[in-house]
Amino acid sequence: MADDLDDTRGLGPPHRPRSLPVWINVVVIGFGLIVIVGHARSLIERRHTTDFEWLFGWNLGSWWWVGQLVVILGWCIIVFIRAQDLMRRRKGTPIK
Repeated sequence: MADDLDDTRGLGPPHRPRSLPVWINVVVIGFGLIVIVGHARSLIERRHTTDFEWLFGWNLGSWWWVGQLVVILGWCIIVFIRAQDLMRRRKGTPIK
């Protein structure tokens, strides 16, 4: 029986990293929302920046908005993950 349990250990869901303290989650979410709002505003205002060309390694030219979208989407993902972590803690669901 013990051998069977050893064989199935690798078949479960992947190990989740330990969650961050609540205050760090709140800080990351707050900073992320500021970044999202700032970049979304500059994208809407069509403020052309070359700040993200290092990210892609070439001159974006008229495609400058791609860098803005990458930053916005990246921070949206980070905020979503941190918010999920906070909600899980609030419900009391243990994180494995």
